Amino acid sequence: MTGTWRHVIGVVLAVLLLLAGAGCASGPSDGPQQSIEQFYQYLSDGNYRGAMSLYSAEAREVLEDPDTASDTGFAEWAKLETKDGKVDKVTVVPQEESGETSAAVEYRVVYSDGSSVDRKVTMTLEDGEWKLGLIG
Repeated sequence: MTGTWRHVIGVVLAVLLLLAGAGCASGPSDGPQQSIEQFYQYLSDGNYRGAMSLYSAEAREVLEDPDTASDTGFAEWAKLETKDGKVDKVTVVPQEESGETSAAVEYRVVYSDGSSVDRKVTMTLEDGEWKLGLIG
């Protein structure tokens, strides 16, 4: 019985160490693609405050107050950008190089009607998260 318990404890410790190591080695929690996908999900859902939280500090200075985003031009832009929430998927173009704290990202927004639009954005790593600059 003692050998069985040692084996169980050894397995549990190995799993715990594996999980702890994975958490430490992961670096930024999300890459640029995940941030862009989350941004468009927020826009599609009408969660404009959430979308604004994914902008970089510099971009937020240029944009309006995130607390009033749903009542202003940002909401109108979001409805146009998502065709009233009809984003089917967002595909990031593979990048050759990106810096450690910034990346120029090209991506395609595909709508449920099959149409698409190509966009570019400069991403900045802030507090361990990739944030969007102004979208071009």
